[in-house]
Parts: sequence; structure tokens; C-alpha cells
Amino acid sequence: MLGMQRLPIAQKLLLIMLTTTMSVVLMLSLAILIQRAFSEQKALKQQLSSLAEVIASRSTGALSFYDQQAATTNLRALEPTSSILYAGLRDQQGHLFASYTRPPNKVNEAPPYFADTSPVVDPYLDLFAQHMVIVKPVILDNEQIGDIYLVASLLEFRDDMLNYSLVMLMIIAGAFVVALLLSAKLNQIISSPIKNLHDAMQSVTINQDYSIRAQTLNEDELGALVNGFNQMLQQVQLRDSELETYRHNLEGQVSLRSEALLEANKQRIQWLETMAGFLRHELKNTTVGVKTSLDLIEKRQQTGKPIEIYLERARKSMAFMNSLLLSVSDASSLEAAIYKETLVPLDLSALINSRVAEYQVMYPDTLIACNTTPNICIEGQQARLLQMLDKLFSNAREHAETNSKIIISLTSREHECQLSVTNKGIPLPEDKDKIFELFISMRDQKHKNTDNFGLGLYIVKLIAESHQGQVQANSPEQFEGAEFVVSLPLILNKSVDR
Repeated sequence: MLGMQRLPIAQKLLLIMLTTTMSVVLMLSLAILIQRAFSEQKALKQQLSSLAEVIASRSTGALSFYDQQAATTNLRALEPTSSILYAGLRDQQGHLFASYTRPPNKVNEAPPYFADTSPVVDPYLDLFAQHMVIVKPVILDNEQIGDIYLVASLLEFRDDMLNYSLVMLMIIAGAFVVALLLSAKLNQIISSPIKNLHDAMQSVTINQDYSIRAQTLNEDELGALVNGFNQMLQQVQLRDSELETYRHNLEGQVSLRSEALLEANKQRIQWLETMAGFLRHELKNTTVGVKTSLDLIEKRQQTGKPIEIYLERARKSMAFMNSLLLSVSDASSLEAAIYKETLVPLDLSALINSRVAEYQVMYPDTLIACNTTPNICIEGQQARLLQMLDKLFSNAREHAETNSKIIISLTSREHECQLSVTNKGIPLPEDKDKIFELFISMRDQKHKNTDNFGLGLYIVKLIAESHQGQVQANSPEQFEGAEFVVSLPLILNKSVDR
């Protein structure tokens, strides 16, 4: 059975049909042969019984008058029947009265010897017996005066059965040849559609060509199977075509959007560079004047008037102006460089998890919850994405309530992923869309004294847009606070840096 499982389906079908057909033919042939054997033996028994009855009726006078010569003559009448080897006539006491033995030179076997005391057994049908014995009583006036028994050879019967068996074997051999030819022809009705389906499947697998179709040869279950396979290939081909069309359209949209963004950012960069140059020149002169004034004030302390407060204010003004110059310069440098950087495929989930683990070590007093969907892949610049996450986390940590939890999550839907940073604390203002503009800081009075010019969220916006994404600020429904959500496009079937 294990060897048969490895055979092709055409050979399996041929072997099954031949085995079934020849099993039936052999069983029928054996049944016919056995039935013929019993029929031949029965006919032979009836023939011998008739001969015995005739001889018994003719031997009544010989037994009555003890005429052994007449009895012997009656028994010799059996000589034309070549199958009879021996015939015996016994009297009423069971003694042998007369007998007939076929001469050995007229048959191929020697006749058996029957003594006077040999038991007489009623014959029965035996396919393997060598002789058949027939016993009939001799009746006179309704009284048995003796009996006659005949012994016949079954050699001719066995020869006839042997010849008949040879004929049956020839018929079986012919039936095998006919069954082989018919099976080889008929099994193609089943094996050909399956082979065509297998060849189509192999071709699709090797060539990745979903336009291939298997030929439908039947209108039965096999035909339905082939049609179902072809419909499946058609669905896959249509889906591939739609995906290819969608990819081309998406590439065109991305290209147009990128060109528009590049043009807009080019104009913004020119404006920032011009503004930075102007501020650098004007504020530098102002700083020199302030520093000179401070030096003169220090030299004129001899007057005795308190001037420390003015000195402190002057120094703070100077520090503020220097900080402003550095912030403007950093913003200009970032906008000029961020769109020139190369984006590579990377695993954003692993990147976020690694960074959050660092936050938990650096800020053990801050409660941080991280919920990320694994294996979210995008095209991005790793250093910029980490800078964006740092800005969002720093903003959330600075404005979160004491002992409240900062929630960082990363999820995916359709063709984009969403990175959100949520904190409970100071709510967002009504005009929250302006919070991402340059030099816009909407903080409460508690945070007004820090050297912050609204660059953090502006940088987040720049990095998101440079990755073909966007950022928005939301107010959580469950509590007062802020939620910043960055949406970035996903990539599929690309090698990813982990």
C-alpha cells in the first residue's frame, strides 16, 4: 500500500480497475469451474446408476437359477462403457456371484481389486475422488435377492476438467488484455483533467504567472474542480492587477505631494534663512550695545546707587537674545537638512519599544505605559524618528500631572500606522492647531519663564511631514490632558532594519 501511494494517479486508477475486474473474473471462473465439476460428476453418477439398474433387472434370472455364466455375460455388456473398471454381482448372502474386470491393456490404469468381504459404500460427490462406486439392489417379486455394484474411473472426468480449466485460463487471459486496454483508455477520463490541473498548478508556482488556466475536459465534479481552480487564479490575477494599479496611483500621488511639499518647504527655508540672517545681524549689534552698557554700569558703581537689578535684567535680556538666535539658527538648519535625508525601511515597533525602555531607566519616577503592535514597518530616518519621540515625550512629561501616567502607543490600520503620546494634565487651548507653528508656545504661567520658543512641536511637525505623514493634537475624552497623534504610511514586503 505504501508503494501504491507513490504511484501517479493514472497508474493508481489503472491498477484499481484491473484488480477489481480480474478479482471478479477469477471468482466467477472458479465458481463456474466448481459448478461444472459437480454437474459432470452428477451426470456420470446418473449414467452409471441407469446402467446398474439395467444389469440388475437382467440378472434376476441368473441369480434365481444360479447361472453364473449368464450373470457374467450380462456384466460383460458393460465393456463398451470405457469408464467402468469393475462390476460385481453378489447373491443374497453377500457373496460374489459374478464379476467383470476391464483388462489392463484397454485402460491407462490397473483396475482395483475387490474381495468378497469389501464393504459397499453408497457413493457421494467428491471432486478429488479417483473412482466412483454405484450400488443397486437386484429385486425379484419385491424381494432383494442380491445386489450389483459398479466401479468407474474418474480419469476421463479429470482430463475433461483439466481441459476446461485451460480454456477458462485462456478466457481469463483474454479478459485481462481487454480489461487492460479498456482501463488504459477509460482512466484518461479521470486522470487527464487531474494531470492538466497539476501541470497548471506547477506552472503557476514556478513562473508566478496567474494568467494560466487549466483546460476543462469534463462537466462533472472534476470539471467543477478545474473551474474553481481557474476562478481562484482569476481572482488572484485581478487582485494583483488592482494592487499594481493602486501602487502606480499611490506613487503618482506621493510624487505630486512630495513635489508640493518640497516647493513649500523650499520657500519656507528661504524665508527662514533670510529672517535668521536679519535677526543675527540686528540682535548681534544689540547684544554688543547691551554688553557695553553693562560694563559702563559696573565701572560707575562709585555713585553708590544700587544697580544690581539693572545688571541682572540686562544679563537676562542678553541671554534671551542669544537663545533666540540659536533657536532660529537650529530651526533653519533642521528645515534645510531634513528633506535631504534618505529614508530606509525599519521596524518602528522595535524602535519605539527600545526607546521607551531607555525612558523607564532615565526617569524612574515617571509612570510610562507602552502599547505597541509588533512588526509595524515604515520607511524612515531612525535618528529623526527618535528625535520626534523625544520631543513628544518631553512635552508630555513637562505638562503631565504629578504621579500621572504617560501613555505611548503604536497601532496600525489600513495603509498607515499611528504613534500617540498621551498625558493627563494641562488641557490644550481652543486654537490648538497653532501649537505646531514656529515660535508659538501656549503654556500656562508656570512654564512661561523657561527658555522655550515653541520649537519642540514644530520640529515634530517637520519630521512627520518629511516622512510623508502628519501630526495632530487631540483632547482626550476620558480626562483633561493632551494627546498627540503622528500618522505615518506603512510599507509591505520589504527587508527591514531591526
